[in-house]
Amino acid sequence: VTRADYLSGRTALHFAAVNGHARCIRLVVSDYIPSEPYDLITSPVCSDKSSMKQKYDK
Repeated sequence: VTRADYLSGRTALHFAAVNGHARCIRLVVSDYIPSEPYDLITSPVCSDKSSMKQKYDK
């Protein structure tokens, strides 16, 4: 889900959606399990300006 094509920048989910492959979309989304590094990149900063990584380390 997070790996993108090097030419267009689209992911497998983009290609499936553009071409109308609903079953492929369900398959890709159902198998997606976010990893800790992905969560750290996409998560917001805490209210006390500390990173989410510090919360995971506790």
